[in-house]
Amino acid sequence: MEFTIVVTRRAEADIDSAVRWMARHRSATIAARWHLGIRQAIRSLRNEPARCPVADEAVGVGIELRELIHQRRRTVYRVLFTVGETEVTILRVRNAAQDRLTDADI
Repeated sequence: MEFTIVVTRRAEADIDSAVRWMARHRSATIAARWHLGIRQAIRSLRNEPARCPVADEAVGVGIELRELIHQRRRTVYRVLFTVGETEVTILRVRNAAQDRLTDADI
């Protein structure tokens, strides 16, 4: 079964922010490559999203929050999502160095 991917506004803003930061502090080329990679990683969740582990903060936020780790060299990001019957909802995309999510962050 193939799931539909829904990316929330907050997750889109997270991605846009990361791309802007990389373009400003590294290079436009690195930012563009990362952007393509994170989109590909998100698309991979169409098939077997439950393969990804439950995120550490799932108990604290009270939902079955899963995470997909996306790494490109030194840059590690966590794609945080939930799985419904027919869709995967991407809630946030955060640098692995950022604090864990709370209810207010979702």
